[in-house]
Amino acid sequence: MDGVISVAANCFPKEFSEMIRLALHDDLNKARELHYQCLEGNDLLFAENNPAGVKAFMTELGLIDNYFRLPVTPLSSAWYAKAKAYLAR
Repeated sequence: MDGVISVAANCFPKEFSEMIRLALHDDLNKARELHYQCLEGNDLLFAENNPAGVKAFMTELGLIDNYFRLPVTPLSSAWYAKAKAYLAR
């Protein structure tokens, strides 16, 4: 059985599943292209703290509310704006 456990898959499900499908079918060049397209997004996911990044992305995708309980805090407004801009592209 093959599979992946990934935080990024929650934020970029279409791209991530396509990347894995391509890799499993030995189309490594196309899989690598998708990997590199998602690198900036992956960096944004963990820019400040986990799970703030993934929750910001999932909020912008309309999947969850951006709610936290202390000691976890949301992304700063500057990083949130970067995540939102990334998703808009």
